[in-house]
Amino acid sequence: MGPLEITGTARLVLGLATGIAFGFILQEGQALKFHKIIDALRLKDFTIWKLMFTAIGVGMIGIYGLHDLGLAKLQIKPTILSANILRGLIFGAGFALLGFCPGTCVGAAGEGRLDGLYSGVVGLLIGAGLYSERT
Repeated sequence: MGPLEITGTARLVLGLATGIAFGFILQEGQALKFHKIIDALRLKDFTIWKLMFTAIGVGMIGIYGLHDLGLAKLQIKPTILSANILRGLIFGAGFALLGFCPGTCVGAAGEGRLDGLYSGVVGLLIGAGLYSERT
């Protein structure tokens, strides 16, 4: 257990609050709208790109800040090129078929959109199940 390990009910409450905040940011950033995603991929609208790069920057600063304080341990895993290519193709195929990435399909399901719920969330659960069987 780390120095800031949260357990029990507090962990569930923190997870719920984080999920609500993440969904709110996706909703307000319009990252759950199909036409915004397609326009971002076609390089016509950079709203989602800005949202994504802001999240990457904040996460990077946070992780390295925690590492510098001794609260996080960074371990770089070895690169397995064939696995990365296969997983990238699976991700890309799912993105092309759904028009959602994993985070946005859960957000769309949270909005009550059936395309995000049935195809996206069901696919996530199947993928997670297959991954957990492998490990």
